Amino acid sequence: MKVRISQAVDLAEVPDKLSDIIYDVKEDYDSIQARIQDCIAACSMTSSSSTKYRLLAESILEMRSDLSQLDTTLSDLISIIEGYIGIIERGNTPAGSPMPPAPEPETQETKDANQG
Repeated sequence: MKVRISQAVDLAEVPDKLSDIIYDVKEDYDSIQARIQDCIAACSMTSSSSTKYRLLAESILEMRSDLSQLDTTLSDLISIIEGYIGIIERGNTPAGSPMPPAPEPETQETKDANQG
C-alpha cells in the first residue's frame, strides 16, 4: 500500500528540491537500465531450461516495479512544477514566503450552497 506524504518547504527551496527529485529519477532510471541488461543476459543464455525463463520473468517483474515507482515520482514532480509555475506567473508571492495553502476540495454540500 502506498501513502502520500506532504512536506512544507520555503518557496525559495523549491528549485533545490526539484533538483533532488530529478537526481532520484536518474537513480531509478539507472536501476531500470540494469534490469534491461539482466533481461538481455537471460535471453543470451544458451540453455533452454526453465531457470533461464524464471530469471527473465523475475527481471521483468522487478523492472515493472521500478517503472511504476518512476512513474509515480514523475507524476509528483509534474504536480510540484505546475504549482511552482503558477506561483511564478501570478507573481504575487514574494520569494522566501511559504506557498499558499491549497484550496479545499469542493464537496456536494458546497456545490449546492453555491448554486442556491
